[in-house]
Amino acid sequence: MNAELQSIADVLRRAGERMLSVTHPTVYSKEGHANFVTATDLAVQREIEEALTRLMPGVGFLAEEEEGGELTDRPTFILDPIDGTTNFMRGRRASVISLALAEDREPVLAWICDPYTDRMFTARKDHGAWLDGIPIHVSEVPPEAALIGFGTAPYYEELMPRTAAAVAAVLPVFGDLRRSGSAAIDLTDVACGKLEGMFELLLQPWDYAAGSLLVTEAGGRAGRIGGGAPDYGRACGFVCGTPGVFDKLEETLRRVTLSA
Repeated sequence: MNAELQSIADVLRRAGERMLSVTHPTVYSKEGHANFVTATDLAVQREIEEALTRLMPGVGFLAEEEEGGELTDRPTFILDPIDGTTNFMRGRRASVISLALAEDREPVLAWICDPYTDRMFTARKDHGAWLDGIPIHVSEVPPEAALIGFGTAPYYEELMPRTAAAVAAVLPVFGDLRRSGSAAIDLTDVACGKLEGMFELLLQPWDYAAGSLLVTEAGGRAGRIGGGAPDYGRACGFVCGTPGVFDKLEETLRRVTLSA
């Protein structure tokens, strides 16, 4: 791993130590069904932003727990301080820190830090993806045996019937489905061959920016449900997968979401 990736990875590892030090987080509700934030989310985000600003003065931020952030052509960090907040609240040990650096509105560097397992996923555009410095690659499992991760977009109650329809449509086409409670974890699993695809009907950029670069640099594909590349400045229906799974998964989801 080069020095630039390593220095920011060190920032995330220190923030991960703060996560691990909290066993009973203070919880607040946000707008939407079952939408929560903890005091630890806010503290981790503040710590990371302060450290990154020292490393890269003038850089922008688009972060989950911050109002008014936007993605522009200038270098911008896209940050989710704790992806899997409900897991964190419940002690499920399935939460990560997700960070991407975007230039010209596209991720060029990515880090996903899992403090529970002391693992660091990194990616650099056009150079590859790594787990703790070791190259990773998507699997070659065929669609009929593929495992597909998914998110339920629980904050958006209007999407619940479509999500249920999508699950019902995907299950008989592929091997099986898995739900972790963290989109970033699902994306790391696609990148390192533990899943063959992942989707959520409405996913925020801080949930998918880093993970989508990991997947594509590991040999997979990522896009919007319905076609086209993700817009990293806004939420979208997100899908990713291995080369052998992506088209069939996106087509299945497109039919369901357009007809629902």
